[in-house]
Amino acid sequence: MVGMEAHLRKLNSLLCLECDDVKMIGIWGPAGIGKTTIARALYNQLSSSFQLKCFMGNLKGSLKSIMGVDDYES
Repeated sequence: MVGMEAHLRKLNSLLCLECDDVKMIGIWGPAGIGKTTIARALYNQLSSSFQLKCFMGNLKGSLKSIMGVDDYES
């Protein structure tokens, strides 16, 4: 995909996988700009390096449909 390598290079530099520290990266922005696509590409690139792995995409939408929760419930 056009431009994907630049996003992956940036995320890889933020992760600093050579370090032993725990890292977490958030990807945010408007709907439809490719956040999940970038996250899935990074996961596909790195997941073989880990014994245990899981990609959890669209959690908010999944929880709403499973639990019947909407934005107005507490």
